[in-house]
Amino acid sequence: MGLLLMVVYTLIAAALSWYVHAIATDSAMEGARVGIAAGSASVAEARTRDLMTTTLSPTYAQNVSAHLTTSGIEVIVRSPVPGAGFLGKNMIEVRASALRE
Repeated sequence: MGLLLMVVYTLIAAALSWYVHAIATDSAMEGARVGIAAGSASVAEARTRDLMTTTLSPTYAQNVSAHLTTSGIEVIVRSPVPGAGFLGKNMIEVRASALRE
């Protein structure tokens, strides 16, 4: 019975991690697109945070950064791994960029 519970918990934690990763990736890509259109890293950060907080808890959007590069803009999102609190501070890191045209 204990092994079954461990397997079920592992599957649920993996699914939640995948979901957070997908939301973070999509939010970072959209934030980069909006930021490059506005020409501002702060706009990219704000849009990324807004998209993440509408879908996930605001704790997942606390560590968002964006910076202008020579070719465009890059957005970096670091979010905690859901369900892995007993493992310590594990983070998912996602990077997305948009190029100037």
